[in-house]
Amino acid sequence: SVVIGYDGRHHSKRFAELAATVFLSNQFRVHLFGRTVATPFIPFAVKKLNCLAGVMVTASHNP
Repeated sequence: SVVIGYDGRHHSKRFAELAATVFLSNQFRVHLFGRTVATPFIPFAVKKLNCLAGVMVTASHNP
């Protein structure tokens, strides 16, 4: 399973939803945050939910 989060930048939510669709179509279980989150939430959620990976959609060059 994977965790996907996004920040408040323009279209971040849409890119996160597209990433979720790709993972789901490849039979991954997806945990998609329903609101904007800070980048540190992703590794925390990966560990807490015992996921294989995490994706943070952000335009920042150093999250």
